[in-house]
Order: sequence, then C-alpha cells, then structure tokens
Amino acid sequence: AALRRSVRERLKALDDAELSRQSTAVCERLARSPWYAASRAIGIFLSMPKGELRTEPILRHAFDQGKRVFCPRVMGDGWMEMFEVRSADEALNLPLSKWKIPEPPLESPQADPAELDVILVPAVALDLQRRRCGHGAGFYDRYIQRA
Repeated sequence: AALRRSVRERLKALDDAELSRQSTAVCERLARSPWYAASRAIGIFLSMPKGELRTEPILRHAFDQGKRVFCPRVMGDGWMEMFEVRSADEALNLPLSKWKIPEPPLESPQADPAELDVILVPAVALDLQRRRCGHGAGFYDRYIQRA
C-alpha cells in the first residue's frame, strides 16, 4: 500500500507535456509489437483524469487499424465487463463513473473475455519481473482470469 501511494503521488505530479510524451511513446511501442498488430479485438482501459497513462493515442491507433475496441464498465462490487465502443471520440465522451472515468453504456455489445486478443490494463508500477501493481481494487485481475 505504501509503494502504491508513493508511486501514485509521483505520477500525479507529472505535468501534461510529460504525460502526453510518455503516452505517445507507449502507443508507438505498442504499435510495433507483433501481438498487437495481429489483434482484431482489444480491451483497453480509459484513463483517469490525472496520474495515469493517457490511452487516447492507443484508442485512435486501434480504430485507424480497424480493430474492435472494448472498454470497461464497473458492474458491481469487484466486478467489471468490457463493452464495445465505436470510435475514440465516443470513448472519450462517455458518461463518467464515480472515479471520473468514462464508461460505456450497458446497451453496447459486451465482450466475451476469451475473445479479446489483447487486454491493456492500468498499472501504477511494475517490478523487474513485470508483475503489475494496479490501483488496488482487483477489477482487471479478476477479468483477466476469465479470459
């Protein structure tokens, strides 16, 4: 918990220019990966207002590549599902959750977790073995177990 808190504070201190630069760099690296290039359906988190990678460049790239894009919606205590969005603009203008994160409507097509080729998840930090430290609620961990 202390590590998560410490890293979260450092991330929130990043200015907009640096966060945009890093977010673009992540998108460019992702676009070069063969598993992403081969994917047809992806799940992707939508960014919190501060202290998190901005996923807009990835969203725009995915749609430019003709991928189907699914974004999370919290359904209940510790449970989320992924619902399809049709464009980056739609995703970025969805109604906000209590965490100020855009969420797709229940009427959108829902993904079967096993049918997503790639699931991009938020991470507060990673260790050298690439183990993820998330925000602490476990939504993505439980979702990935179903994939």
